Amino acid sequence: MRYIYFVLIALVLSGLASTTVSAQESDVMIHYCKDSLDIGDTYSLEQGYSFKVRDINDGTGNSWIELYFNGEKVDTDDQFSKENDPFEYRKTVTENGDEKQYLIIRITPIELIKTSNDVSVKYKIEQHLDPEIETDNYLIIDDTESVNNINPLELKNNYTLHVGNFGQESAVLTLKKDGSTVKETETNVGDYFTYTRKTSKDSTTIFLAKLSELFTSKDYNTVFLEKMTLRKDYNFDSSSGIDSDITLNTTVKDLDGDGLTKGDKAIVSYTLKNGNFSEVMVELDDKQIDFRNDVDSGTYVTLTGNLTGGVHNTTITAVSEEGVNKKQTTEFVVKSTSDNSNESSLNLSDNSSKIGNKLKNLAGSVFDRLTTNSTEINSSINSEGSNSAGISENSGLVTALSAVITVVVFSILAFFILSLLR
Repeated sequence: MRYIYFVLIALVLSGLASTTVSAQESDVMIHYCKDSLDIGDTYSLEQGYSFKVRDINDGTGNSWIELYFNGEKVDTDDQFSKENDPFEYRKTVTENGDEKQYLIIRITPIELIKTSNDVSVKYKIEQHLDPEIETDNYLIIDDTESVNNINPLELKNNYTLHVGNFGQESAVLTLKKDGSTVKETETNVGDYFTYTRKTSKDSTTIFLAKLSELFTSKDYNTVFLEKMTLRKDYNFDSSSGIDSDITLNTTVKDLDGDGLTKGDKAIVSYTLKNGNFSEVMVELDDKQIDFRNDVDSGTYVTLTGNLTGGVHNTTITAVSEEGVNKKQTTEFVVKSTSDNSNESSLNLSDNSSKIGNKLKNLAGSVFDRLTTNSTEINSSINSEGSNSAGISENSGLVTALSAVITVVVFSILAFFILSLLR
């Protein structure tokens, strides 16, 4: 009886174990770099993933992170990136009836950078291969190799890997392209050797490998590498090698049809023809505003943020599935609203001047009229005789005083009107 109970308990425990989700990292690292980002920056990763830095604590560097896949926000259990508690995105994958939880992305803040006006953070950004997303961007993926200090390792796409200067637990690895050194660094056992190329605010990891072991002898020294990955080498900084069969047309328009003015948003529209594209990147003034993977021929639109007045540039970079790069930059002008306000100010000033002159002329006319009337009255009174002399003198004095008061009143009125108009 006890034996039966034991068997039943064992079966229950084994059933529970089979339904448990095992947590592990994907074996394939495809992106590793250290980059500085500001609040609001969007950073593109591999396989259609990207993330946005929503906010940064200016005292600790702790960051609020949002993850996206092909432009759509991903619901994540984690939203914050801290030095001792990095942002992590894990994905549950069913393999052979078992569920496994893979770590896909990890973002760790390593340095807070503060200036008088801005705050940014330098992050360590790691991405592992998502096993559910197919990709053909890699020439070598998850490979294991050894290389010694005598014979360099021949890779694809004209890359070679050299090793030298062995230490007890380290060696200097040198990556060359067409015979020229692109990356050289001393690497410790257990660490990754990576070659990453900067593209605007983003970085693309071209090559990486983990140094797992060293072996030294009297004849030669050898390093053993694992998790080695080589990505297709897209040249984002040059237009050389562009396939003339690929067509890229870009236009920039305003939303309301009355021209782009300071504070407006613009519609960036681009049309791709004669090919399928593994990546398309849209930049505004050297800052990425859109990124897409696996893009077919067709027309696509991207909306900018609120624009400042002046000249702007939008750049579309499209990479075909064959690795051919097509790049196009379009310049456009955004009018500043201050131009209209200056024009209105000039018109108002001109009108004020005209009104002021009219008021001055009116006051002068009134003064002349009153003076003329005063003279006529005095002449009339004087003609009646000497008996009226006293009255005439008093009347002339009153009339002159009235004229002076009238001029003063009109002058004050003109002053206040001009002040209001200004």
